[in-house]
Amino acid sequence: MQDLAIVVFAGPSLGGLEVGVIFRQPAKGGDIACAVMEGFHAIGAIDGLFETCPSPWHKEIPRGLSKGIAFFGAASMGALRAVELEPFGMIGTGRIVEGDDEVAVLHGPAEIGCPTLAEAL
Repeated sequence: MQDLAIVVFAGPSLGGLEVGVIFRQPAKGGDIACAVMEGFHAIGAIDGLFETCPSPWHKEIPRGLSKGIAFFGAASMGALRAVELEPFGMIGTGRIVEGDDEVAVLHGPAEIGCPTLAEAL
C-alpha cells in the first residue's frame, strides 16, 4: 500500500483546475474503495458516474472513514454522498441542496475528457 496524500474524483465541475492534488476521472462504483486501499489520507468526491455504470456505492465511504481517512464531498455526486453520509463523518462543502437535479451534471465519456453535456440547476 502506498502512502499517498489526497485524491479527488472530478470532471466537468472543476474545469481543469490544478491545485496540487491527484485528480482522477469522475468516480464509478468501486473507485473510492480502490482509493481507500491505495492508502490516501483524504479523498474528495465531486463528480461521479451514473446512468452508464454503477455510481460509487454508499458503503465505500464509511469503510474508509473507519480507517481514519478524511472524506469531503462537493458540487455533484460528492454533494449527494456528503449529505447522505454526514452522520458517519463525511464532510460536505458548499451550500445545501434539496434534490439530485440541483447537482447532477451530465457529461461525456472519460475517453474524450468528460465534456459537460448539461448544467445542474
